[in-house]
Amino acid sequence: MRIASLIVLAACAGPPSMQAACPPSKGSLLVVATTDYSTGALATVDLETGCVDDRQSSRLGGDPLVIATGDWVAVVLRGDGDAIRLYEPGVWEAPVHEISAPAGSNIHDVRIVGDLLFATPYERASVDVYDLGIDTWLAGVDLAAYADGDGLPEVDRLLLSEDSLLVALQRLDRNASWAPQAGKILTLDLASLEISNEQTTGPNPKLFEGRVLSGIYGTLDGSLETLGGEIVLTESEEGFDFSLYGAREDVALVVGSDFEGQTRIRCRSGEVWQSGPLISGWVSDLAMVGDEQAVLAVRSGWYPEAVSGLYGLAVVDAHELASRVGWRAR
Repeated sequence: MRIASLIVLAACAGPPSMQAACPPSKGSLLVVATTDYSTGALATVDLETGCVDDRQSSRLGGDPLVIATGDWVAVVLRGDGDAIRLYEPGVWEAPVHEISAPAGSNIHDVRIVGDLLFATPYERASVDVYDLGIDTWLAGVDLAAYADGDGLPEVDRLLLSEDSLLVALQRLDRNASWAPQAGKILTLDLASLEISNEQTTGPNPKLFEGRVLSGIYGTLDGSLETLGGEIVLTESEEGFDFSLYGAREDVALVVGSDFEGQTRIRCRSGEVWQSGPLISGWVSDLAMVGDEQAVLAVRSGWYPEAVSGLYGLAVVDAHELASRVGWRAR
């Protein structure tokens, strides 16, 4: 099992040890998309019992993505088949909806607001809009005016903000070896489905809850900023490349690579940022669980010194500044 992405349905305390069989869950579930970059599958972890069921659904393609949005769990199939499957939480035998997307869309994010599903195709200049009430794609939101020199704005993550959706545009010019242009955060009005505001950010922005991470991989040029543009941390000062952010209440984590096959973490408890645990491997996603803990999806890196065969979930305590192995595949 290789970890691709994960989400948490509800919240609870950290996990005890893994059990051999999984009874019906009575608490919170961690939902995980796994892949060997050939075939993907869906797995769940019961956060109260620690039980892993890694056979919930298979044949998800080589690059699946899982997202909790609205009342659904969305599983995005990418690569060898473009589709969005919507599951009722806890019912994994078959999706309630399966929505085909144009081939080669490479959807990076999905959000459901009311009857409307919004998707970000990285390979097209638009935010796609699907009406679940009438089961059809609408005209969508044209973003060609915000593209860089290659004609694509590289639409990435979405973030719901009151009556609007924030849309991150990474704007990487493929005609110039993916050179970064100024990133942008657009505000999409949900009533009119029109862009109502435009904000310039650092290069290659990634949206998280209340924060923006910027920067190109391999260069310490990025930062962690508020949505208003206030810089919180910089890669140059922290000494590693930021890739993920998670927060709950007064606890936050920034996760990234030191370019030597290891993952570095900065943890904030209250107002103070401190160095967190060092993890051997690459972290592809994180989810906050409990008040002070995060679950990290870990896999082997590509460096010669990387530990081969490393994969699974690690638990990081932002208060104790410690990590432990959470779960591995059976």
